[in-house]
Amino acid sequence: MKKKHTPLAWQVSALLAILFCQACQPAKKESESARFAITFSDSLGKDAFDGRLLLMLAKNDKSEPRDQVGDNPESAQVFGVDVEGWKAGEVKTVDASVFG
Repeated sequence: MKKKHTPLAWQVSALLAILFCQACQPAKKESESARFAITFSDSLGKDAFDGRLLLMLAKNDKSEPRDQVGDNPESAQVFGVDVEGWKAGEVKTVDASVFG
């Protein structure tokens, strides 16, 4: 039976696909380091979220980046930021200062 995805899972998967494409671009100068601005629509809910926002980047599209995280040299890369009271429309940023 095929796994059913929620609207949030589809949006996150689409976002990760876009981020994957962006990550494949040629390297920029150090002064132009990567910066990801992440938000979500109020269609996902009106309540604020508390927790951890994870950005996962993979080198290929064999499967979702979250399925490629592992204990090996080809592992997808994971970067995380804490979120508290994160509401729809608010931007959370993952940049070079975030540990990954």
